[in-house]
Amino acid sequence: MEMALAVVRLIIGLVVVIFLINVLMRYLNKYTTQNNDSLRLVLRVALSKNLSLGIVEILGSYYVVSMSEQKLEIIRQLDAEEIEQLEANLAQKQAANEQQVEKFKEIFTKAKLTVRKDHKDDED
Repeated sequence: MEMALAVVRLIIGLVVVIFLINVLMRYLNKYTTQNNDSLRLVLRVALSKNLSLGIVEILGSYYVVSMSEQKLEIIRQLDAEEIEQLEANLAQKQAANEQQVEKFKEIFTKAKLTVRKDHKDDED
């Protein structure tokens, strides 16, 4: 009996500790997250474990940058034509992603209805 009580106390203690950690992380997140409208990572492509290329928007200008653990280097600035092409490409990818999400929702809804129908048939 004492062993069961000790296990219950342990579980309750763990739940309380996890809850307090969650509350503390949310509180700290308000002060550590920087919401910066002047700097935005638009695209990042990993080339290796420690090296990637990215497109960064800084105050309305777009730059191609090389990012590694040791340094961040601006390779070149994009011109207006390249920016338009990039934005069109990103918008196209966003539209394709939204279509895939809608297809998934439709498939999921059909599967859910099928499961419900089969469950009703099993009960009858």
